[in-house]
Amino acid sequence: MGAHWLRTAREALSGKKYRRAPQKQELATAERRALAAGLVNSEQIMAFADSLETGLPSGRIAHGLTTAWSIASRDDALETLDWLVNTGDRYIFDIVFRAYDETPGDDRVRTIAESLWNTGRYETEDAIQDDLATGVRMLACIDETYRTLKDPINGEYRAEHYRAGILAWDIGRLVTLARLCCDHGLIDAKERHDRLIVADAQLTTHFSSWPVFARSYVLGRAAKGGRSVALDGIIGIATDAMSDRKSPWLLSPL
Repeated sequence: MGAHWLRTAREALSGKKYRRAPQKQELATAERRALAAGLVNSEQIMAFADSLETGLPSGRIAHGLTTAWSIASRDDALETLDWLVNTGDRYIFDIVFRAYDETPGDDRVRTIAESLWNTGRYETEDAIQDDLATGVRMLACIDETYRTLKDPINGEYRAEHYRAGILAWDIGRLVTLARLCCDHGLIDAKERHDRLIVADAQLTTHFSSWPVFARSYVLGRAAKGGRSVALDGIIGIATDAMSDRKSPWLLSPL
């Protein structure tokens, strides 16, 4: 991910938190909750916390969409947004963690391959290869971080938390990506709104509190990058959001 695009978690923590747009927007309740669902991600890139627009320079948005998401066109944007809505990383994570949790180490990759095939999503075994490669990388990241993750609010992350999945990771990125794509003119305001409404519906259906959401988000980040993505700093941003009296999470509890 480009250095000019995503600030390190340490920089985000040391900078101004919960940036506010110059002009206050009147947001619907669902839009406000959706923005809060994207808070950890938006804090990483120093976007506005209270606006449908990110407030980021156009050049930085274009660079980020290309380097972090491989998005260079409207079709790319719609495809990626639909992927986050429908499957995201949670689809492979659920398969991978079940194999990690229930299968001896030597058999895990074979179990993941069989589980992918049994979903019925693939017409040929060759079509599985990209998702299998993603699963193998995710397996290594889970192995690297399992039983080591914790935060001051939730405490240690246990096996049942992994089994609950990483939906928050996909929801948070869906919100931020929809905002970025709209700012860049790849989708219109209604299309952004529609994605935020989806995010809010998933949020209110599956999460009882922001700490539960934060744990799911952190687990998703850890599963994608292990310890190599400044994970402690990201946990710090989430912890701050759960405890700072000015945080949108504390101002608007779930």
